[in-house]
Amino acid sequence: MAERLDDLFTSFARDLHAAQKAERTIDVYGQSVRFYSAWLADRGRPVTTESLTKYAISTWLAELNEEGKSAATVLTY
Repeated sequence: MAERLDDLFTSFARDLHAAQKAERTIDVYGQSVRFYSAWLADRGRPVTTESLTKYAISTWLAELNEEGKSAATVLTY
């Protein structure tokens, strides 16, 4: 069964906290997951690990680039 991305991130954030990563780093990672999740939902795609494909992520990043997001922002996501 595919896991929801927000649930997966909760676990990842816990690991990052345990590794004493900066709060801002964790926030940025979480923001990226939320933005990708919203993009998936807007397209009627499942917001689960089954949507973590190279094709889907590449398409999302390409669309961000086409929307005029800076290269640094796209790289961060």
